[in-house]
Amino acid sequence: MGPRLTLLQLCLIGSPIVVLAIYRASWLSLLFGLAFLGILAYWLIGKTRTCEECGTLAQPLGWIKAARFCPNCGEKVSPSPLQRRLGG
Repeated sequence: MGPRLTLLQLCLIGSPIVVLAIYRASWLSLLFGLAFLGILAYWLIGKTRTCEECGTLAQPLGWIKAARFCPNCGEKVSPSPLQRRLGG
């Protein structure tokens, strides 16, 4: 799953969290919800790498380490253009 699709999914998941927090006027819930979505976005987008050779996405190897090699062909992987713009 590419970074753009991941961003779309995060928006769809985050919309009800934000709307419900605003509707209930619970600013603390809104703060925690946005913090959770931000951390999730950083982890899902910032740590996923793309193989230059075969185009396969290499998922993170845990909570902190990004993959260094493609699981399909074994070549070195690099961040996608969207990840480079976001600082990944």
